[in-house]
Amino acid sequence: MKFIDQQPVPLWSGTAPLALGNDPEDNPTLTVFYPRQWRSTRKAVVVLPGGGYACLCQHEGYEYAKWLADNGYTGIVCNYRVHTAEHPYHHPVMISDAARAIRVVRAHAEELGIDPHKIGIMGSSAGGHLAASCATHHEIGLREEGESTEKDLGRPDFTILCYGVLTFGVHSLCDDGKTKIWIRCRSRCNFVHLYNDFYIHRTFD
Repeated sequence: MKFIDQQPVPLWSGTAPLALGNDPEDNPTLTVFYPRQWRSTRKAVVVLPGGGYACLCQHEGYEYAKWLADNGYTGIVCNYRVHTAEHPYHHPVMISDAARAIRVVRAHAEELGIDPHKIGIMGSSAGGHLAASCATHHEIGLREEGESTEKDLGRPDFTILCYGVLTFGVHSLCDDGKTKIWIRCRSRCNFVHLYNDFYIHRTFD
């Protein structure tokens, strides 16, 4: 796998687990935004755009990665699979893509010029929920045949949650509009099988 600045590469080396076809929507990608070499902190952040698990909002994806690169971090956007009428993906597809992104970045740390023990994950809204899920339950993600089965390879070293949705309980939502949105999201992604016990405590320099 060769990473060129701001050029998408396939997340999976073959057909992605649980793929429903071979359209672009069935093939998740990683896009790297490199910092200037003299500014590099040798830290990377995998960015998960939000979009209610129905689309990917790139002002929470590519724009974040550009900002990270401008500040010395290697920003890596993971365009994971989402649920649409034509491509009705659901759990565990999303967390499989997110955990795979961490594993791929860690495996290619030398090529990317980063420390394999300083790889974080960042997400907004639904992307924040997915980032929290990956940080706490990365081990439930599916793997490619032949991948290492080492449990913690998909665990990020730090987590950045931007207005992340950390529960699908109606009591936690602010108004009826949001309640309807997230009940639909929960239904479409089958997240009834996901956990809501997000306990994140990391120490980093």
